[in-house]
Order: sequence, then structure tokens, then C-alpha cells
Amino acid sequence: MKILFCALHFGYFRNFESVIETLARQGHHVHLAADERDFLGGQALVERLAAEHATVTFGFAPALDDQSWFWLARKLRMGADYVRFHDGPFASFPKTRHNLTNQVPRVVRRLVDTLGRAAAGRKALAASLGAAADLMPVSDASRRFIESHQPDVVLLASVSAWRAPQFDHLRAARSLGRRTGICIFSWDHLSTKALMRVVPDRVFVWNETQKREAVEWLHLPADRVVMTGAQCYDQWFDRQPSRDRNSFCRSVGLDPGRPLLLYVCSVMTPDPHESRFVLRWIEEIRRSPDPRLRDAGILVRPHPERLQEWKDVSFDAFANVALYGRNPITPEAQADYFDSLFHSRAVVGVATSAFVEAAVVGRPVYTVLLPEFAEQHSTQHFRYLLEVGGGVLKVARSIPEHLDLLSAELGTAGARDQQNLRFVDAFVRPHGLETPATPLFVAAVEEMMTSPPLPIAEPGTWHRAAQPFVRAWARSAERGWLHPAFRDTLEMTTERLEAGKAAAKKAAVAGKAERTADKQQRLRQHRRRRRREQLIAAGRNWRKHVARLKGHVKELMGAQP
Repeated sequence: MKILFCALHFGYFRNFESVIETLARQGHHVHLAADERDFLGGQALVERLAAEHATVTFGFAPALDDQSWFWLARKLRMGADYVRFHDGPFASFPKTRHNLTNQVPRVVRRLVDTLGRAAAGRKALAASLGAAADLMPVSDASRRFIESHQPDVVLLASVSAWRAPQFDHLRAARSLGRRTGICIFSWDHLSTKALMRVVPDRVFVWNETQKREAVEWLHLPADRVVMTGAQCYDQWFDRQPSRDRNSFCRSVGLDPGRPLLLYVCSVMTPDPHESRFVLRWIEEIRRSPDPRLRDAGILVRPHPERLQEWKDVSFDAFANVALYGRNPITPEAQADYFDSLFHSRAVVGVATSAFVEAAVVGRPVYTVLLPEFAEQHSTQHFRYLLEVGGGVLKVARSIPEHLDLLSAELGTAGARDQQNLRFVDAFVRPHGLETPATPLFVAAVEEMMTSPPLPIAEPGTWHRAAQPFVRAWARSAERGWLHPAFRDTLEMTTERLEAGKAAAKKAAVAGKAERTADKQQRLRQHRRRRRREQLIAAGRNWRKHVARLKGHVKELMGAQP
């Protein structure tokens, strides 16, 4: 079986590494295609997979950024989702729509503020934007790319990313009659990301919660949704640490004689500075009356996408504290990450998928609900940690309460509790704690070959007839008179900055030209003045020469007999 596996960038494949390896070992050819380059180690990952498995290849999918319709399509899709996030199950989670506020067209925001004040108006607006997005052409570049690989199955891991052309690859694959599967990348990609506007042959989800979201929120047919478990966490279940506790603590600069608290950082969008909170959190711990907590070792793992935040942060004022960790995408970094989780007594953070990994490893997970992180905690997927299987988080609503919970934890034997097991069973391995997700995922992909594909989704007559209008609309929206209405806040700010820079550059060029002209004028005047002075001096010299000559003539005349 030939599989074309597409993602936004190669780093996405870290969550499907076990699936790719299993497919390759079973003789299937897997081509990994990325839409853009990444800087998180994804290139090294796919190079390693290709080196270890002869049937794994990789490359880049065609970019669509040079297509004016693609710019407009993204705007319309984001606009429709922005409106959708105001209602239904999303209404009570403002962070989801706030993340899009500065990325949707200004005209959409204005329509939401006027026509969208009522639910009926928002529903009509979302439907209109969705219908307009459906008018966008099926990408010829994506069709040619898919045809060149002749895949039996097309899998896509980033359809929910607004900026990616993954949705257009999906449309192209469906128009060619290829079997298609959408692979859910992470715990929040159904509840906070783009709506799936085209039904694929399969949608691979982790658990009952995600399946319910796919059916009820995204309106996908239940028979197309396959629950496999979270294959990305299989690697942590039966793993053993690469170092004993003493060796690990010494390697990161911590005292092995003290209990270890692991702080796992978050992506944190919008952008509160988590580093400031971490410093305050450490200060509070160091003032604890409980000596076990006060003297505990603290290991802070920065999020790989926010390393810059920690560039100038110093822990020199604290003893037994270390900042350490890499993106767990290589075998060595994965071993480091597992050792950090395994050797810790408790894991602390704000809102991160590392909580799920900590639960798999069997470590208790703690958070504190503070006003400064209200948006991070007001998301659908954060509720999973509180509710699925009874929840996994041990929650405090103030720093003192949080420290009391940590102190109590350090006073126990550290055995895994039933709360942890219930959550892992419900969220990570819904088919049973002893049933890995990877074989189920692979079997579901292989089963697609025995099922008839969905009918070819060719554009209709109305869609084809509308294309001249769509092309004109797209050109105007991207560069013409419609552009001010369709640009978003970030683009408007960028264009104003660029316009300011261009005006400043133009003024600088004009100023330089004026100074040059003035300098040349002064130089010309100086040259004219010098010529006049030279002429005057020459005139004076001429009279002197004539007088001298007369004198010589007289002398000659007087010398004659």
C-alpha cells in the first residue's frame, strides 16, 4: 500500500512516529510531505525515519501562497470559524475566538459587531462565509502533486491548521477519488482549531471525548470516526529510565538527596510571561515552612516554542533549581524527557499536554488557577484534564493552597493513585490500559483499502461557472480595492509599518537628493567665484607683464648708440 502522509511541517510527524515505523515494517510505502520548513527538529526526524526504513521517503508539498485565491480562502475559513466560536459549545470559551481576533478580516469583525449581535445573524454570517469559502477552486498544484505519487491512501495531520494548505490537499484528493484520512495531531485540535468542511473516508481520534466532538461539533458522520487511542503516548507506557535517579539529578545540577518537582511550561497564547510566574512560584516554595518542600529540587522544562522567553532568566538566587530540557523529538531528547517525568515526585504547570504524559508515567499533576492565566484555563481541552475519567489535575485556587497540596504529596509514599489511572484509561487508552493505540491505528489505515472510497467530489457546474468571478474577487481582496476590508489587524499593522518605513525611506531619499542638489549648487557657485577671481588675477598679471615688457623695451632703446 502506498500512503501519502501530509502535515504542516515535519515536526508534526513526531506524534505519528510509531505509526509510520509500524506501517514501514509491514511493507507499506509511506511518503512524508510537509507544507513548510520547521525549526523544531522535524527535518532530522524524517531523515532518521528514511534512513532506518527503506520504504519511508520525504519531501515538500507544493506551496499555494502564490495563489491569490488561497489568501482569500484562508480569510474566509478563519472568518467562518471565528463566527462559529461565538455560539454553541464554544460560547463559554472566549480564548478560542480571541486567538483568531487579530487574524480574521476586519469586515468580518464589523459584521459580527452589527449583524452578528443575534444568534440568527451569526448563523447566517457563518453560513455565508462558509459558502464563499466553498467557491474557492480545487488546487491544481495539489492535484498534480497527489497524482505524481499515486497513493492508495492520503493521510493529513494538519487539516485543522488555518494557515496550512492541508484542507486544499484534502479537497484535491477527494476530487481524484483517493481514500482520505484525517489524523488528529493533539488533544485540542478538534475543539480549538479549524472546522473540517470536507468529509474524509476516516477521522482517527483518541477517545470518546474527541469522537463526540467530531460528531456533535464538527458534524462528521459517526461511522467515519475511528477511535484508536493516543498513539503518540504509546512510547511512554513500558519505557524504563535511561539513568538512575542519582545520575539524572547530578547531570542536571540538582541534589539527588532531595525530592524533585518538575515544572513543565506551556505554549501560552496569548502571551503572558510564564517565566515571571515560575520565578514567583519558586520564591514561594523557598519560603515554605515544610522543609521537604522548601528544600526540594526544582527542574523547569521550557516549552520548545518559547525558549527565547528564558534567554535572560537567571536562577542564581535559588539553590537546587535548574532549567533543562529539549524538544523530545530525537531518541536522546525523548530519554531525557522521560527521565525528567519518571524521577519527579510531582509535575506542575499551567495548561500543557505534558500533563497527559505525566499521567501516563504515573506522576501526580498539579496546577493553580490564577487570574493571570484565566484564558489558558478557559479552553475546552483544559476541561478534559478536569472532567474526563474524573479528571487528572489536582487543582488549587491560590498559591498557599497549592503549596499545601505539594507539601502533602511529598509526605506520601508516592504511589500511583486511582484518579491517575482512570484518566489514562479514558483519555489515552480507551480500549484498555494494556491495549496500545499504534496497532489499532495501523489496522484502521490498512482497513481503508478493503472499504470502498467515498464518491469522487468533483466541483459542480455552479462552482465552475463562478470561477472567473472568484479569481477577480481574490485579486481585488489581496491587492485591489477590496484589500482594506479583507486584511486583518496584523496585516494592517504590518502594512502601516511598511508604509511608514517606505515614507521615511522616500523622505530620506528626497532629503539626500535635496542636500546633494544644494551641495552641487554651492559647488557651482564656488567654481564661478573662483573663475572670476582667476580672471581678475589674470588681468592684474597681464598689466604687470605689459609694464615689465615696456620697461624692457625702454632699456633696450636706451642702450642703443
